[in-house]
Amino acid sequence: MTVFRSLHRQTGVALVTAMLLMVVGVLLAARLTWDAQIHLRRATTVVDLEQARLFAMGAESIAIAALKQDLKDYPNETMIPTHAMEEGHLLVWQEFPVGVDDVNLGVMNGKLSDLQGRLNLNNLVELINDEFVRNKIVADQFEALFDNLQLDANLVDAIIDWIDPDTVAETFGAEDDVYTGMKPPYRAANRDFIDVSELRAVAGFDEEIYKVIAPFITALPRGACRTSPIGVTKVNVNFAQPEVLAALHEDVDIATAQAWYDTAQLSGIDAISNINLPVNTPLLEGTDPDNAYISTVTHCFRLTVHVTIGTSVLSMYSMIERPGESGPGAQTGDEVVVRQRVFGIENPD
Repeated sequence: MTVFRSLHRQTGVALVTAMLLMVVGVLLAARLTWDAQIHLRRATTVVDLEQARLFAMGAESIAIAALKQDLKDYPNETMIPTHAMEEGHLLVWQEFPVGVDDVNLGVMNGKLSDLQGRLNLNNLVELINDEFVRNKIVADQFEALFDNLQLDANLVDAIIDWIDPDTVAETFGAEDDVYTGMKPPYRAANRDFIDVSELRAVAGFDEEIYKVIAPFITALPRGACRTSPIGVTKVNVNFAQPEVLAALHEDVDIATAQAWYDTAQLSGIDAISNINLPVNTPLLEGTDPDNAYISTVTHCFRLTVHVTIGTSVLSMYSMIERPGESGPGAQTGDEVVVRQRVFGIENPD
């Protein structure tokens, strides 16, 4: 009887041990299967994103070729009626399937946006005698734009201080003594804006103000986009909103700005002489180089591309410049260049 009980007890222990080993084995197998699935998913995502990047770069090449041809076809103007209204033109959102041979991998959306229908933040500071100083004319334009949008025009001083390399604050500006007191502390950039989104870091700006002002401004590189003789990028009146047009000069009232805008939307402005400029308004190129502020041709564009392959989404934003000469017989050659390329997530245009 004692031997039987001992054997029974040993059998029970063996059974429990076997069950424990089976549970451990199942858990290990599940963990290995999960890890394999994770590694497979990671590998698939890497491959999908790399394919998406290549397709996005292909879209950039198409945009460059289109801009070269566009300047030859329309050397004197960049207008909405002859561009954005054309079927298949890149100035409106286009959607294309992407794949290899006959295998459909996903979809790509893209468009070109005009960047010269806006005021350029980097025009606010000019270089005179090796010294960066406030550009009063441009500052007045920005202050007028802020007023038109019912924002505090004093914020322009803080933008200037963000760009200029000195540590002396403008009247309503902010330098390092303000920024180092913030949490977390940081310093003023003391350089040109790379992207409009940097405004979020400038003293006095919050998300609400940023969202209001962002559609009317840009951050074009200094000296790019065929700048005027005084070093500022011109505003293409064909793509500027009434609030921007009315900010160009105190003699351009909102009614005049709205008339320009309506003309640009309906028929386009192919020459500055075709719009009603107020008498003696100094906006045109002429004997005085300070008058070079408006144009009918765009030389800087933004390409936005979103590529979706499987569950992976890649976004690419490129600033493209075509600095070729405008006018009859324009030759662009290989001058169309990419000034900036960013991969990431941003607010859509």
